[in-house]
Order: sequence, then structure tokens, then C-alpha cells
Amino acid sequence: MPELSPHQKVTQVLSDADLRARISSKALAEVLLIALRNANTATLIEIDTALSGHFGATTASSIILERQKLADKYGIVPLGPSQVEIKPKNGTDVITMLKEIDAFMRAIRGAGAVQPEYLRNWEQCQEFNRKFERELTIRVDGNVSGSAGLSGQEAVARGWNNVPTEILAACHAALNLVTGLDLFQGQQVRSLGYTLFYSRDGLAWRDYDDSAITWKGYSASKLLS
Repeated sequence: MPELSPHQKVTQVLSDADLRARISSKALAEVLLIALRNANTATLIEIDTALSGHFGATTASSIILERQKLADKYGIVPLGPSQVEIKPKNGTDVITMLKEIDAFMRAIRGAGAVQPEYLRNWEQCQEFNRKFERELTIRVDGNVSGSAGLSGQEAVARGWNNVPTEILAACHAALNLVTGLDLFQGQQVRSLGYTLFYSRDGLAWRDYDDSAITWKGYSASKLLS
């Protein structure tokens, strides 16, 4: 069967009378955030009529459009289940990006992109507040194939674990915003300075530890060219 267009996916969801009777506009938006993960702004505007025909207010559509605005603002492009591209503009900083994505996701699903205590901690970190001096294109792999089970030293010897912590955090939030995916795919992932991990409560970090007996639950990150 041919792949349904975003508009057809929306129509299919809304044609289910039982589903419409049970689902709130906010819950529908969460469904559509996944179903329309790569839809552009023009497509989302096109489906607004379909949504408003079933809800008095276009809450669901507005939420999806707001997500797309954030994706456009930070140049977020999914490259794969553990890979993403971001394009932070001159004068922006990671903590602002994280706080904007976190606030949006917390409003939608009740849990943010980052666990609150860590977001407060990162607000005080110089690296997270440093402004980009020019527009950059940054591509990151958050779970390098073949890296699970390697020690940090072994990964570094292969040229991995070279992603600054704040960049890895930003990339995780970016992919999670647009696709709902965990950039780390359930692993604990080492950056240049810390180990990052993700749970349903959001992103968190811990001190870099390379003394574990087994590294099965750890993977490497790397910058992509």
C-alpha cells in the first residue's frame, strides 16, 4: 500500500468516531506529533481545516504548528533514529533552546525534555550559556553503532565521545521534540565531559565514570561531518 500523506493520516484519525469521542485535542496533538513528525509548516497549515472541523478550537493544530516553529527556529533535521542535525543561529545559546523545547514538551505531555533539577543546574553552567558567534550546522550521532560495551578509553581511541555535553543535550532535545525518539536509544551516552541519559522524566547527566566492570549499558557519541 502507498504511504499515506500527512493530510490523509489526519483524516484517517479523525474519521474514527469512537476515537474522537474519547480523545482530547491535547491528546490528539500528541498522536499527530508522531504521525506528522516530518511534516513541514505548509502541510500543517493545510490540515488545520480538517482539525477545526472536529474541534471548536484548533488547539491540536496550534500545538503542532508551535512545534514546527521551534524546529524551524533551530534548524532541526532528523537524520536517523540516533542522528540529528541542528543549525543554531548567531547569538543563540543552548540553555535558551533547551528551555523553549522543555516548556513546549512539558505543556504537551506533562514531562519536559530535561529533568527540572538538571535544567536548573545547566542554567548556571557557562558552556550552556555561551552564545554561538556564527550560524553553525551541527550533526551528531547519539548512539554510535558498535560502541555499546566499549569503555570510554576505547571509544575515545576510535575518535568518538567528542561531542561537547551541551551540544549533545541540545541534539537530544531536538530529536525528541520533532520525532519523540530517544537519541540515545535507551543507552547511557558519554560526551566530552559527562554521561547523559534519558528517562520518561527527561534528560539527565552524571559524572563521567570509566571504572565500571561492564560497559554494556554505555554507548559513544560522535560529531558527524
